[in-house]
Amino acid sequence: MRHPQSSQNFQPFAIANGFNFSDKTIKVKFMRYSAYKKVQKILEALPAQVFATRRENPQLSLARTQKLLDALGNPEKLLKYIHVTGTSGKGSVVLYLHNILKAAGKKVGSYFSPHVVTTTERIMVNGQLVSVADFLWAFEKARPYLNQTKKFNKKFIPSHFETLFAMSLLIFKKHKIEWAVIEVGCGGKFDPTNVIPAPKIAVITNVGLDHQQLLGRTRARIARNKAGILKPGTKLFTGETSPRIQKIIFDQAKHLRIPRVFIPRPKANITYQTGWMAWQHPRLSRIRQKMLGPHQQNNANLAIAVAEELKISRAAIKAGLQKTFLPARIEIRPDSPLVILDGAHNPDKIRALVETLKTLGYNQVNCLLGIGEKKAAKTILKTLRPVVARWLITQASLPYPKPLPAKNLGRIFRQTLPKEKFTVWPNCRRALQNLLRPPNHLPILITGSLYLAGELRQNWYSERLILSKRSNL
Repeated sequence: MRHPQSSQNFQPFAIANGFNFSDKTIKVKFMRYSAYKKVQKILEALPAQVFATRRENPQLSLARTQKLLDALGNPEKLLKYIHVTGTSGKGSVVLYLHNILKAAGKKVGSYFSPHVVTTTERIMVNGQLVSVADFLWAFEKARPYLNQTKKFNKKFIPSHFETLFAMSLLIFKKHKIEWAVIEVGCGGKFDPTNVIPAPKIAVITNVGLDHQQLLGRTRARIARNKAGILKPGTKLFTGETSPRIQKIIFDQAKHLRIPRVFIPRPKANITYQTGWMAWQHPRLSRIRQKMLGPHQQNNANLAIAVAEELKISRAAIKAGLQKTFLPARIEIRPDSPLVILDGAHNPDKIRALVETLKTLGYNQVNCLLGIGEKKAAKTILKTLRPVVARWLITQASLPYPKPLPAKNLGRIFRQTLPKEKFTVWPNCRRALQNLLRPPNHLPILITGSLYLAGELRQNWYSERLILSKRSNL
């Protein structure tokens, strides 16, 4: 990527996006952006989350993370935590709770994974994405340890995920955060986030089949792994509806002698308006939210239960829910043709997507589909089929996590849906431009991978714009 060489080159971008900077401010912002991109490359060159490949003792990831935090002065201490895991919905629940706590006047920080467009989306402080300045500050704090382990103890070089998580805790400490709402990266028991002290609240949204090569082939094994975030002194909330799976989770809670609460799905009907949905809560009356679909009603209901446990006011709960927006979660761009971005990448999420599309009246769409290498391609294709009029098969251009090559997905498509027509277009950006050309009148659905949705979201929201606004917009 070429970067502007002077403030003169940079200024048209700033003006085009509604900014009014002095030349000095523009220069500082460009210098920070350049430094940010260099730090991104350094972080991306760190090992991937290698415990997930089962090539090492999974406990090593926890040990690595703890050694890093020890070297940084243990920023994980003295915070009140809410720890959230689950196959689907955990990022949404984290953001609902973040905004609710912020609306209640609390100092709150949150850690998410993965990001959609840019790395700072993983760290939120008091309702805003972390600033580039704070991000660079945290990296400089971690850099000496990274260099030391690279030279003298390669076994303990922190992974990309572990380093970013540690950086988030440094930033929370700097801002004197009271509450930290943390999204598990994968599973629970051996996830690097599980080094935190006992959280006040642990949330297990649900248990489905995803990351089976890492967590186990059955829902029962996955449930046991996710229940690994439970600790003495924690209170458990879950929305898992299967009695068999729920029993596995509750048995772990009983073993630890901690209270557990099941939050059933709301029975209230949902009404939809442009960009909003509303429903009646039995205690809070009318709830309005930007996050769409019955699954988001479930997620919001879980967040409400946790907020009520924390004695947060009704007004703050409703304000927090109404503010919440996550990109690439049934994100609708009201263009012509209309574009729907959704990062659904497992069967449960695809089912929720299809259900919501039908509810919103989008019964036929043109689908731009790309998925990860180890995802359930056949199930995803069969589940999407009822709402797809035209298929374009593509792939994200990022090398990690490894996408399933478009030609390979095309072969699976022929085996799974032999009577359906499709086009393979490996370059996802060109595939999108093809779909955006007239005379296409059907909505365009971009799905199958959060990384694909994030890459193509930059057609509307650039990385620089997100960094400058400190918002997902």
